[in-house]
Amino acid sequence: MVWGQAAAKGIDDLALRLKNNDAGLQSLIILRFRRFNDDDIKQLCEALKTNNVLLELICSSHAISTEGAAQLGAALQQNSIVQRISIGNSSFGDQALEALVSAGLDRNTGLIHWDLEHKGLSQACAVSVAKVLQHHPRLEQLNISRNNISDQGIR
Repeated sequence: MVWGQAAAKGIDDLALRLKNNDAGLQSLIILRFRRFNDDDIKQLCEALKTNNVLLELICSSHAISTEGAAQLGAALQQNSIVQRISIGNSSFGDQALEALVSAGLDRNTGLIHWDLEHKGLSQACAVSVAKVLQHHPRLEQLNISRNNISDQGIR
């Protein structure tokens, strides 16, 4: 498991390890003291496209733009090794979720655990979540707690 190091800038070192398929990097948690902007996300996504080791990607301490979410969705479409994801903080929202899903997450085949807890989601996200559920027979856990979704949005 890699937590990140305060001395490093951005995620250059982590992206390099991903690109090189470092066997010690099966779980990546990008903590809030790391810079993680759209350029960093692009770098991460390039590495994810060919990585065959990473099982878990957690970047829930960071605001992720709609553009960044789309980049992550496209990368995760190509990477069926990653099984657990938690992307974006409480500002993530419905538009970023739609971008993540429509850019490719709905065509990913490896996802087992999807953490959407406290992502600023509303009833409007139900369609995006449903797209993923339709194509993920392996999905075992979906956490949508601490969002503004009622029983009607779940149906």
